[in-house]
Amino acid sequence: MQFGIDSIELTSTTVEQIIRYLVIGALTALVDFATLYLLAVCRHWNTALAAAIAFLVALIIHFTLNKYYNFKSFDRSVRAQLRTYIAVTVVNFLSTIIFIHLFTNYVGIPILWSKAMTVLINMSWGFPAQKFLTFGRGIRASSYLFWQGISRRS
Repeated sequence: MQFGIDSIELTSTTVEQIIRYLVIGALTALVDFATLYLLAVCRHWNTALAAAIAFLVALIIHFTLNKYYNFKSFDRSVRAQLRTYIAVTVVNFLSTIIFIHLFTNYVGIPILWSKAMTVLINMSWGFPAQKFLTFGRGIRASSYLFWQGISRRS
């Protein structure tokens, strides 16, 4: 399958993967909030430490469920997939900060609405990034196929 915006087909498999991706995301958010609550409120841990641990637990669950349950990806090593996953997560993190800042400070949207809009934006590119880059052929192979597709159209 060629990688590129015009080559993404909404097959029944892809639709099922999108639904599972959303369910996994919701479950991951619940785990994140529950872990934070248990550590910070119930156990009285330092809030920064509790937030960091909750975030890491959520990331591990998100990666694991997407790898083994959603995308069933075994073609690349776990190490290679983790590297790509971390890169996608860092981009997601940075875009979250940027969009919330822009929406809140320059557009005047309340912060929680800014966060909700940012989640939707990040989900729109997050699913294809995880499907094709993290749990697909990887960044190098996907970018090679992408540029090959562009050169064929020229």
